[in-house]
Amino acid sequence: MSICAENITWKAGKKVIVNNVSLRVPRGETVGLLGPNGCGKSSLLRVLAGLRRPDAGRVTLDGQDIARMAKKQLARRVAFVEQHGMTEANMRVRDVVRLGRIPHPLSVLKLERSG
Repeated sequence: MSICAENITWKAGKKVIVNNVSLRVPRGETVGLLGPNGCGKSSLLRVLAGLRRPDAGRVTLDGQDIARMAKKQLARRVAFVEQHGMTEANMRVRDVVRLGRIPHPLSVLKLERSG
């Protein structure tokens, strides 16, 4: 899946948190966001994941505008894990993934083979 952000701006109230950010991540690429605390990294990721609507600009997945995607369709394609998750310390990654699949039936065997 490729992701593209075009001129993304997001505000918290009147304060601009993300200002005119554009990026393109081709399928198979890995990208890291670096910056000081409070510079908008997590806010940008929330916009990219469709958890927040940008005040300006748009985000596309494989060329499709996520603002026009049904929530269910977007949820099937995008996962978002906060840096300070709300999971129990003894949960394995596989268990966290299983929790995310509850609304979308997928056999445990198929999940085991993929992970």
